[in-house]
Amino acid sequence: MHGYDVADPRHLNEELGTEEDFDRLIEQLHRHNMGLLLDIVPNHMAASPENPCWMDVLESGQKSRYASFFDIDWDSPGSKAPPLQEGQVVVPFLTDLYHKVLAEQRIALRLDSKGLFFEAEGNRFPIRRESYSAVLDACILILRESTRADGDALQKLSAVRTGFAGEEADPILLKTKLWGLYQESEEIRKVMDHALRIFNGEKGDAASIEKLDSLLCEQHYRLAFWRTAVGEVNYRRFFGLNDLVCVRIENPTVFSERHARTLEMIRQDKVDGLRIDHIDGLADPLEYLQRLQRTRAITDNEDSTALNIYTIVEKITSGTESLPPDWPTAGTTGYDFLNAVNTLFVDAAGSRELEASYREFTGIRSSFTETWSVRKRQVIEELFAADVRMLSSRLGRLAVLSRSGRDIPMHELVRGLKEVTASLPIYRTYCRDLNLSPRDRDYLQRAFTFARERAPVSAVSDAAFDFLRQVFLLEPSVDLPQHKEVWLNFLKRWQQFTGAVMAKGLEDTAFFVHHGLVSLNEVGCNPLRKEIRFGISAFHDYNEKTFRKYPSTLNATSTHDTKWSEDVRARINVLSEMPAEWKGRLAHWAKLNQPRKKILDGRMVPSPNEEVLLYQSMLGAWPLQENREDSVRARLRQRIETFILKAAREAKTHSSWVSPNEAHENVLREFISEIFEASAQDPFVVDFRDFLERIGRYGACNGFSQVLLKITSPGVPDFYQGNELWNEQLTDPDNRTAVDFSLRIKALEEMTRTCPAPCISACADMLSNWRDGRLKLYLTKEALHFRRSHQELFLRGEYLPLGCLGDHRESVCCFARHFEDEWSITVVPRLVTKLGGEMAFPLGGSVWGTSAIVLPGSSPANWINIFTGESLTASVSRRKKRLQLSDIFSNLPFALLKHAPIPDHNTDS
Repeated sequence: MHGYDVADPRHLNEELGTEEDFDRLIEQLHRHNMGLLLDIVPNHMAASPENPCWMDVLESGQKSRYASFFDIDWDSPGSKAPPLQEGQVVVPFLTDLYHKVLAEQRIALRLDSKGLFFEAEGNRFPIRRESYSAVLDACILILRESTRADGDALQKLSAVRTGFAGEEADPILLKTKLWGLYQESEEIRKVMDHALRIFNGEKGDAASIEKLDSLLCEQHYRLAFWRTAVGEVNYRRFFGLNDLVCVRIENPTVFSERHARTLEMIRQDKVDGLRIDHIDGLADPLEYLQRLQRTRAITDNEDSTALNIYTIVEKITSGTESLPPDWPTAGTTGYDFLNAVNTLFVDAAGSRELEASYREFTGIRSSFTETWSVRKRQVIEELFAADVRMLSSRLGRLAVLSRSGRDIPMHELVRGLKEVTASLPIYRTYCRDLNLSPRDRDYLQRAFTFARERAPVSAVSDAAFDFLRQVFLLEPSVDLPQHKEVWLNFLKRWQQFTGAVMAKGLEDTAFFVHHGLVSLNEVGCNPLRKEIRFGISAFHDYNEKTFRKYPSTLNATSTHDTKWSEDVRARINVLSEMPAEWKGRLAHWAKLNQPRKKILDGRMVPSPNEEVLLYQSMLGAWPLQENREDSVRARLRQRIETFILKAAREAKTHSSWVSPNEAHENVLREFISEIFEASAQDPFVVDFRDFLERIGRYGACNGFSQVLLKITSPGVPDFYQGNELWNEQLTDPDNRTAVDFSLRIKALEEMTRTCPAPCISACADMLSNWRDGRLKLYLTKEALHFRRSHQELFLRGEYLPLGCLGDHRESVCCFARHFEDEWSITVVPRLVTKLGGEMAFPLGGSVWGTSAIVLPGSSPANWINIFTGESLTASVSRRKKRLQLSDIFSNLPFALLKHAPIPDHNTDS
């Protein structure tokens, strides 16, 4: 139900509701002055029976009107081998080798209301029009050989057979007629069933399945074992997933059909914004966005080409990467903000110490950057062999066309291609017309430097790298410009490929392999860890850039694709503030749990590396308001176990999705089971709970700060369902479980009833009971209400970083927003363990002393804390206007201040 396996973009998904249901939803949204942001998927569709376009391609091949819709290489070698039909789509959905599946009768010819089809291990595949003749000929032969044959039945079947043999009759009408005959005539039904039994053969009789094999061979597709087909599949897939076929959205006809319903809903004012999913999968993202814009303008009879609907793109910028400046979009889906705010709460020096102790504990010597590069090469080999084959074919053609590449061995070029792909530190480049932007050139040059350092000269010669550099960096040559179309075609296909490799190699492998501080292993992080900018200045720089360029981008902290929920990350980040203690606890826990480990194939399970991941994820996911009921504890155990087993497979070290190591996974299950079944007095359990208590409050403080920064920073705050309260979720499927909305509604209604206005006593109660999450909900509610009542301030108000004076200036992040006569100030603590006050929230003068924030000279002097209702007045000293942190944080460890109106001194009443 995630919605990314689109079957038919022309219709609503009936599993979600009817057209009337959708209209009622829109009516309700408009009644509440809300709009709908529609997530559209232009890159791919479901390769399934529910997709009529895909089924038509399988049935009609290159004659299908949808053949150009899908990114299929019809000239692929694996689809043209005799006795197979030429130009087949390789369909890798069999669970074993083709001949075994066929011999065991797991492929059968069937008939239903939609016509004849192959049922292959639960999957449906249509047969081509021409194949009906062979089946109907068998039926007619049976009838003719029957002594009691009905001439009328023979005539009707012959008429249908003639229709299928021609080109004029509508195949849908013919299938309907055939099904009608099958249902209405007992004789025809018996004949058809007999013919189907003949084609399907008998189990154990090899000769009896030859008819079925011959029929399968003449289809426009080839059923194949999913393992062996990894290197032969000839349609572009989304991230290597066989059941998601990519679409040629760059084709104007495909674009029009894919977006017809979307544009209609926009015209009808049912859709107010578009989220473009996986834009990096498109051949030319800029052209796509421009076409979307032009289509809107033409549709609305407007001359202007200005963007007239709010549009954001799911573009994962890697590290310091920015969106291409010429893209007509309001911004991204928010992973860039997520990483900017996350690193604000990581102690830079502490993270380096954690990395050192991690290597010491695990014996792993490679850096995260080296791990990421190696794992990208791994997924290229294991998951994308077919894509490499396709790219190699195009690269080989380029080499033949170039004098400088003609004599370079193909194996060197292919190895070099893999090395450069694995070394690219971003998801993709955006070459469109053989003109390379400075941005792309910089990233490509870095990739070549990195690749040359790692690939031995014996595997990739300097001549091979020189030619590849000429191709990728568009360096002048005598002959290649003469073959511009071939050159550009290769580069565009490679650019579509690199994003998938980055996603699978970095997000879905390296993140589960290298665990110095797992909260940094998040979508959109900088894989070049030494280049990560931590701290307050980096966060302000990011926000100032956002305000200048993308003031309406999304600010996310959790999504359906994040590896850790916002609250898990906030808590794990605390480890960077206490690296020495974490090192000691880790060693102690490993020793305490030694009896629970097992030796398997000469190695310890769990491995030290797996232990680090387990303990950090347990610290992040363990609820601080623990419910000791057996069912709740069993659910927590299941969640942790599911996560660790997924992590083991994603890591592709001791197990994998392709080849699960059941023995290893069973030992991991047993290890987790013994931990959860241990008594409350178990030494590990006692020490774990003690440390969890120690970091839990600090993590909550980070969590409060993170939410407030998201709401008040430049951009539009994005809230993932369930995160209104504490939500200690791990990666999917954990973060896609059903949300208890009734609990959140009840909490909100109770809060509104008991605290209709900002109140210090109510805040004190929520802070003392911070584990229940009500304070996070209160923060969210009040800050969003304030934002909504001051829309211009947050959409257009300038962003002003504020300085801090005193001993704790590095533990405070603060900024002002200013528009005309409106002001607000956001103040939050960070690195709170450095403030003292063991296991307490950082409140009052005993923590903050004389530290103060410095306000702009033009700002007001009088302020009100929107959460508590407290009034604060700035002092002026040495020409600086200040607010004391002890006053700002007197009752809550976060603050959003609004300027107070100037008091009216008129005494008339």
